[in-house]
Amino acid sequence: MKRGLLVVVLLLCGCFSRPDVRYYQLRLDESALVQAEEPTELVFAVESMIGDSAYEDPRIVYRSSPYRLDYYHYHRWTAPPGVMVSDFLRDAYAATGYFDSVVSGFSPDAVVFLSGRIVAFEEVDLAKKEWEARVKMNLFLRDAASGDVVWSRTVEQQVPVQELNPEGVAQAMSTAVTMIVADTAPEFSALAKAAQERVRRRKSRESAIDTLSPESSQE
Repeated sequence: MKRGLLVVVLLLCGCFSRPDVRYYQLRLDESALVQAEEPTELVFAVESMIGDSAYEDPRIVYRSSPYRLDYYHYHRWTAPPGVMVSDFLRDAYAATGYFDSVVSGFSPDAVVFLSGRIVAFEEVDLAKKEWEARVKMNLFLRDAASGDVVWSRTVEQQVPVQELNPEGVAQAMSTAVTMIVADTAPEFSALAKAAQERVRRRKSRESAIDTLSPESSQE
C-alpha cells in the first residue's frame, strides 16, 4: 500500500514539475541606426535609467487592459529593465558614430549626460493574435559643466510583435529602443557640440582674464 502511494506521489511530482525559466535580452541591430557623417571628439555619458516600480522586476510584463498588468513567471529579462536598457543605450549611442565614446554614469570628460525614467516596458495584447512591444521613457539631457537640463522629453515607441511569444517580444522591444536612439542621437550630438563650445569659450575668457591680471603683468 505504501509503495503504491509512493509511486502515485512520484508520478504527480513528475507531472507537475516546474518548467525551465527562460531568459531574454535586447539585441542591437546597428543597420537600423543612421550613422554620423563625420567622427567627433564628444564624450557622452549615460546614467542608469530608473524604472517605475512595476518594471523593476526582471519578469517580462504583459498587459491586456489599461488597468491590469501581469508577469510571465518563467520568461524573464537577463536583468531588470532599468539596468538592461541603460546598457543597451550606451552600446546603441556608441554605434551611431555621433560620439567619440559613450561612458557609464558621470565622467569628467563628458560634455553632456543622459538620465531618465522607464515609464513603460511591456508587451501589450491588443487582441488574441495582435501584440505590440511598448517602451515609454522620460529622458533628460544635462550640460555636464553647469548641470542645467538642456533637453527633456517623453519618448515612446510601439512596435508590432511578429512572433507571438516572449522571444518575439524581445525582438520588438529591441527595435523600439533602437528607434528611440536613432531619433535622439543627432539632436544629442548637436547639443553636446554646443555644450563643448560653451566650455571652450569659458576657458578662453578665463585665459584672457589671467593674461590681463596685474599678477600676470608683473611676471
